[in-house]
Amino acid sequence: MRSIAESTTEVSLPKVRIIEQEDRQAMQLLQAQAQKISELAGQGGSTKSHATSH
Repeated sequence: MRSIAESTTEVSLPKVRIIEQEDRQAMQLLQAQAQKISELAGQGGSTKSHATSH
C-alpha cells in the first residue's frame, strides 16, 4: 500500500507545480497589462492635469 500512495503523490506533485507556474505566468501577464494601462491612464491624466493647472 505504501508504494501505491508514494506513486500517486509523486504523480500529483508535478501537476501542482506546473499549475503554479502557469498561474505565475498568467499573473505576470496581467500585471504587465495593468502597468501598461496605468501608464497610459497616467499619461492621459497628466495631460489633463497640466491643461487644468494652466
